Formats: sequence, C-alpha cells, structure tokens
Amino acid sequence: MALADDQLRRVALICLHLDGIPLAVELAAARIKVLSPNQILRRLSDRFGLLKDGARTVQAKHRTLQAAIDWSYDLLEESEKLLLCRLGVFTGGCTLEACGDDESPALARLYFGAARIMTAHFDSPLTVQCARRSLELSRRLHDRSGTAWALAILGIGTAKVLGDVENGKAQLRRSAAQFREIGDSWGLAGSLAMLGYVVTRSGDARRAIPLLEEGLVLSRQVGDRVNIGCLLHGSMRCIAAYR
Repeated sequence: MALADDQLRRVALICLHLDGIPLAVELAAARIKVLSPNQILRRLSDRFGLLKDGARTVQAKHRTLQAAIDWSYDLLEESEKLLLCRLGVFTGGCTLEACGDDESPALARLYFGAARIMTAHFDSPLTVQCARRSLELSRRLHDRSGTAWALAILGIGTAKVLGDVENGKAQLRRSAAQFREIGDSWGLAGSLAMLGYVVTRSGDARRAIPLLEEGLVLSRQVGDRVNIGCLLHGSMRCIAAYR
C-alpha cells in the first residue's frame, strides 16, 4: 500500500511517539487495516489501550504493549526497578547529572550500557564520561567484573574518541588482566578483541595477531558467535596489513 507524503509524515510521528520500540510499532501497524495513520496518531495518548490484541500465535508477553512492559519490568532487580521509576519522570531522556551518583549496581550498569552503545555508533566525549562513571561506581561497589568491563569500554573510548592510543591500550590491558584474575573467559575474549582492534589501528599488526588469536579461541569455547565474527574480521585485517 502506497502512502502519500502527509501519511508518511504521520507514520514517522507514530514511530517517534513510540520511541521506535519494535513491538509497539508492529502493534500499531496492525491497526492500519481499520484506522488511518492520523487516527492512530491521535489515539496514542492511550497507547496501552490501543496497542493490544496482537497475533494469537505469539507468546502472551508479546501480544500487548502493557504485557511486554510488565514482563520486562518483572525481570529487573530491585535496584534497577528503583532507578527506572526515578528516571521515568523525564520525557525525552535526561542528563547524566539527573541520573545521580549513588552507589547503585543498576546505575553502574546504566552508565556502562550507555558508553557501550555510544562507542559502537558515535565518536562522542560523552562515551568516555559514561565509562569513567561506570568505572568509579564499579570500584566503589567492589564489582570486579563491572570494573573490568568499564575499563575495556573506557580504553576503546580513550583511544577512539580522545585519540590517546597509548592510554587506551593500557586501560584495555588492565581490563584483560582483571578478567584473567576472575576467570571470566567471555569477558577476556571481548577485552582482547577490543585491544586487538586498537593495536591494529595503531599500525602494529604483528602484536595484534596473538591477541586476536587468543580471543578467537576463547570466543569459540564460550560460543560467542558475534565476537567470533569480529575477531575473524580483525585477524584478516591484521594479516593483510602485516603482509
């Protein structure tokens, strides 16, 4: 079905109002058989009432937006529920300052998640700021795994965003060392993949190859297909550069 330009604008507004949540957009799209885009847009003030009665062939938790949110909320730890309620008062996001700085595992994970997403998609100084906050909180909480992950993301951000390759490599090496100490093969594989990437980008393919090879062995042991793909790609780049 072809849509006119004004209808396309309304469809874009619907997606924007639904925060791009795939299930919410899918449930809204199902209403197009009986409602126009403009009618759907006007009714989104009661989105939980509108976005329901999904396909009967899917799990109950995916049939309505309310059920999906309830199911997701129930998976959260108590500290995460508290943080969600605290941040839920903001419309359109909030600043880092508004998130607070209490010694909460949920807040440390929030900063880490934000830094990880920004590292993958943006070259922003905010990446480093979030990683530093995650590192500070993880250390205060004596969370060794969280500290190692925060160091890894901080290392990537320091090298990629700030252009300080040597400090970035040092942070990644500390991350890898900590993962070794706690026996976290999955974390170590990820840290080695990031370190190998930074070392390769610095022009030292010869030193990067053993890092990537070890990371590849560990990723295969834990069955991390995504990291396997990244490491194979990195290894091929190193071999090409080394030759």
